[in-house]
Amino acid sequence: MTFITAEKAHAQLSVNPNTVDITVDGDDVGREFYGIGAKSQGGSTRLLIDYPKEERDEILDYLFKPGYGASLDILKVGMGGGANATDGSEPSHMRTPDEVNCNRGWNWWLMKEAQKRNPDITLIGQEWSAPGWFDGVWSQDNIDYHLSWLKCAEQHGLQIDWIGGWNEQGYDPDFFIQLDKALEKHYPDVKIPAADDFDWQIAHDMYKNPDLKKAVDAVAVHFNCKWRSYYKKCASTDTAKMLGKPLWHAANSALGWDNGAGSHVRALNRGYIDAKMVNYMTWNVAEARYGNLPLGNTGLMGAHRPWSGYYEIGNNIWAFAHTTQVTDIGWHYLDTGSKRLENGATIASLSSPDQQDYSMILETMDLHRKDTVSITLKNLPPKLLRMRVSNFGTEDPSEQFVDAGTISPRDGTFEFIIKPNHVYSITTRENIGKGDAEPTATKHEQIPLPYAENFEDTEMVKNPRYFTPVNGSFEVQPCKGGRDGKCYQQMITQQPINWNDTGDMPPTSMFGDPRWWSDYTLQSDVYLEEPGYVELIGRVSGQLGWTPYLGGYHFQIGSDGWKLYNEDSPSKTVTPIDSGDTAIQPGTWHTLALKLRANRIELQLDGKTLTSVESAGQLQGNVALRASKWQRAQFDNVIVTPTGPTPEFVPYDSMSIAEVSSVQGFMGGWTFDAEHAIDDRLGTNWHSQDIDEDHSITIDLGSVKDIEAFWLNPRRPYFDKNNTMNITKYRVEVSRDGAHYQTVDKGSWPATGSPKIAAWGEKTPARFVRLITLESTTGPASASEIQVITDLPSEWRVFE
Repeated sequence: MTFITAEKAHAQLSVNPNTVDITVDGDDVGREFYGIGAKSQGGSTRLLIDYPKEERDEILDYLFKPGYGASLDILKVGMGGGANATDGSEPSHMRTPDEVNCNRGWNWWLMKEAQKRNPDITLIGQEWSAPGWFDGVWSQDNIDYHLSWLKCAEQHGLQIDWIGGWNEQGYDPDFFIQLDKALEKHYPDVKIPAADDFDWQIAHDMYKNPDLKKAVDAVAVHFNCKWRSYYKKCASTDTAKMLGKPLWHAANSALGWDNGAGSHVRALNRGYIDAKMVNYMTWNVAEARYGNLPLGNTGLMGAHRPWSGYYEIGNNIWAFAHTTQVTDIGWHYLDTGSKRLENGATIASLSSPDQQDYSMILETMDLHRKDTVSITLKNLPPKLLRMRVSNFGTEDPSEQFVDAGTISPRDGTFEFIIKPNHVYSITTRENIGKGDAEPTATKHEQIPLPYAENFEDTEMVKNPRYFTPVNGSFEVQPCKGGRDGKCYQQMITQQPINWNDTGDMPPTSMFGDPRWWSDYTLQSDVYLEEPGYVELIGRVSGQLGWTPYLGGYHFQIGSDGWKLYNEDSPSKTVTPIDSGDTAIQPGTWHTLALKLRANRIELQLDGKTLTSVESAGQLQGNVALRASKWQRAQFDNVIVTPTGPTPEFVPYDSMSIAEVSSVQGFMGGWTFDAEHAIDDRLGTNWHSQDIDEDHSITIDLGSVKDIEAFWLNPRRPYFDKNNTMNITKYRVEVSRDGAHYQTVDKGSWPATGSPKIAAWGEKTPARFVRLITLESTTGPASASEIQVITDLPSEWRVFE
């Protein structure tokens, strides 16, 4: 960007007659600013603690360190309840009324790391799920539970500022009234936001009920700018505005960390301009969980590969930095300087309580062409101003949060040129910084096999590296049944109070790399404490959000016998494959093995084969352990070993998109660019537009290579009602020059969530590979990942 000084801008004024005039009046003080933050609940940040220390500190600095990266003012965490809270389950500190353990879970650690970097950070606790021993969510049991959680926070040296309510599940006014009385007695400095739901009904109830109004300190509503959209307009109600309480934008989805920045900067300004909302919180703080769990590519940054230390800094970081680094909690909006402009841009202005510092954030996401703005400062001290600029029309990191120099207003006025898709932060503050840390690891490194975990190096009540409870509660405990050492145990013996239907899934813990090639054996020692069953699950293709379905091959064995079944999450189908009467009984240790090689599945119990069958239902994924509801079971000596040679793929870094039949833009909080099909991220997707033609995507391999198969990982639906857009009939064409193509394969694929192979039986020299969709489940075509195989092991030729 070329920065225009105040003097040059004045000289240009004669040729820019359409200058947009803005007045920022320090005496026109509006509402108090409550900060910008993000949330961590369930398994959304589970893998962050497993990063190597150097990279982990870099990630945490980008999130919480003042004057560096996102510089978050707020961290909101889930009060673990032992059931799924979107993408995993965090354990409860109080599983029974008479048992408390304040060391369970990972959010205590995250809050301490955030507070270490920013001692003034606001900390908030809220429930997603809860233990089953409650006499209902809106009960005295839950109030006692809240107090117990606050006591745990004290033991960790944490000062919780706000607490209360059940996320997006309605509310009971009397609960907040009674919680307020309990807090006044035991934790008078802790305040209550309510109701963390989708509408403003809580504000209208507060207006009618003086006791409720007294109890609730902030009106907290979700998705005020329309869920996972461009966030072009935000809304509240007149009743909410007249309550005299701060209005919170208490939850929004962070959209893709690589493409959501434009939406966020709109909402950060327009939340106040349109609706008088004085804070902004998004889910989630960082995507630090497996890519085959729901709502992938959602967070301020990507941190889902702790085994290598690789992480991704996206534009969302800088979208937040443009407000957080130039303001502080306790500042006030300046209303004349916070408005929509006629050219489509918006500006939000704020000042410190003593008005010695002030800032303006101007966003131009809806500006159609360059324009000139003139800002006049009134009743504000004359100071040197600093400008930071981001271009959110590109993902180029060199164009984000750029130091654009200083401004010396002349007679309280300065002018500059603005461009579309930019954000300009202008401030008197000095402690502003971008941060310069970068990951040294490569993007494509996988967890190497063989992989083994005996749990001996894991602290009691913790989860070992990379193990993510999807539902239920797992932790390391002393081994039972006469075995020495530590084991991994499912702990919950009573159905928790669920937040969504995933809480109906049997207790399950996932681990390993979702990109693992699928020829491996999953082996584990298992122990039943009571009648029930355990499962080894392989080739986990993913979880369907808000449902109990987890795709993969399930080897279940227990006191009633064994069975093998295939579960497909997008179609919500369970297909039996084989079963038998051989059983294992409580109180004894056994060794199970699930052996997978191409389409051959073998199950073993204590070294003896139960069955050996063929199935083509699942082709790739990581692994999981499961116990029956709601019973304790233990696992030990978990080993994943390769059972066959892996295919050789064309490297990701040599591939690019040569052509795509249609371009798909922003939808539902994500973009669906063709490049997402070759980015080695399961959480991103390509899909075509819904038009009446055959859809295609063409990949340039970088040079002519001998290839023999095409590999496609389907798009994962984010929710139960999402269309999967699975390709069911296809044609593969190849070309040396990009002009003359030949068909090498044509066929059908099942409409399932498992990866697909198109293999044509002989090596063919080609530089360009084109997938043409002849039919799909819903019209458009889609893919999560596409790879091209140069050498396919002979066992896999059954899929030709």
